[in-house]
Amino acid sequence: MIVASTGYPLAGVRFKVHTESKSLLDLRFSGKVLEVPQLEVEDYTEILFRNMLALEQCHYPYDSYITDYVTIWDFLVNTERDVDLLVRKKVLVNWLGDNDQVAKMFNGLGKNIIVTNFDSHYSQILQNLDDYWKHPCHKWKAGLHRDYCNTPCQTATSIAAILLLFFSLLQSICSVLQVVQQNHASSNT
Repeated sequence: MIVASTGYPLAGVRFKVHTESKSLLDLRFSGKVLEVPQLEVEDYTEILFRNMLALEQCHYPYDSYITDYVTIWDFLVNTERDVDLLVRKKVLVNWLGDNDQVAKMFNGLGKNIIVTNFDSHYSQILQNLDDYWKHPCHKWKAGLHRDYCNTPCQTATSIAAILLLFFSLLQSICSVLQVVQQNHASSNT
């Protein structure tokens, strides 16, 4: 199960611009950092990708570098929230202005693509991301973040509840210790 971009930071994955790369295709995942070369999305980006996809699908079906690259972007971008996250992390530069339009572009590019051989370098990246996401600790962290820390108000309420629970527990322990001490003192006299 491949998760959209907004799911990964909740589990601890960080997006980072891969500045040393000269190629857009040079994606890397190590530890918990997904390094992606910066992609500028402009008016002609969809046309450029569609033309490269058509060329590759027709003439190089078994060397599907562009197809695999577009497939990864299709996995990572599902909604405008995903685009917003990637723009904030400077992985995407959105010259179209509307994040929803960028999301629709990536989702549209992924349609009707024939993936003949998705056994590339990218398949290992996706497998590593999926393994990271499926780790129980990371899923638990993502669920807690999503359910209890989604907004500043939820975060403050969650912290207040944890503090209340801690102080209640501390008060109970102190009360028990006081009773034990009193019983011990009365039994010595």
